[in-house]
Amino acid sequence: MNQFYKDIPLHVYQDFPKEGVGFLDVFPLLNRGVMDNLGRDLEISSTIILLPEARSFCMFHALKKKDNYIIPLRKSGKLPGELFDVSYRKEYGTDTLHFCIDHFKDALEMLSGSGALDKFSEDKVIPVAIVDDVLATGGTASAMVEAINSFRMDGCPYSFHVDHAAFLIEIPFLKGREMLEKNYGVKVTSLIESE
Repeated sequence: MNQFYKDIPLHVYQDFPKEGVGFLDVFPLLNRGVMDNLGRDLEISSTIILLPEARSFCMFHALKKKDNYIIPLRKSGKLPGELFDVSYRKEYGTDTLHFCIDHFKDALEMLSGSGALDKFSEDKVIPVAIVDDVLATGGTASAMVEAINSFRMDGCPYSFHVDHAAFLIEIPFLKGREMLEKNYGVKVTSLIESE
């Protein structure tokens, strides 16, 4: 871990949003130059990047490059169009995220126009990264991996495979990294490890 990140203070709010949960505030990180080299420091090279709401949306501009496409995942009632659901368990309950299928269609169109899809013409598998603020138990990320890896669009020759999950903060004792690496073969990177 880079010493720069280790020296940034993190605020933890105990018993939020419910008793027994510690809420990690990522904004001290975001306000101290993290965004300048975020894609590099998290080793992001995937062609499609998923950002689950809401704090990860702050990273959009730091991650957007000409040869990638960023897709938001939103909670119920936040996205129009035909949606694909991602249900998951959190430390304090269950929830569902959705992504808009038109965003994947647009991604393929844009990447095709730029020539970025050419490198996938043989195996037709497009690498996807998940970028989020905090890795705890890995439940949310695991649900996204399973959903994306099983997602297919009618008439589309390409499939999608999550090869990378990157986080601003990782809580190692909750073993989210272990779950993602062992169960799904996903590369995991993070900027900071927190107790």
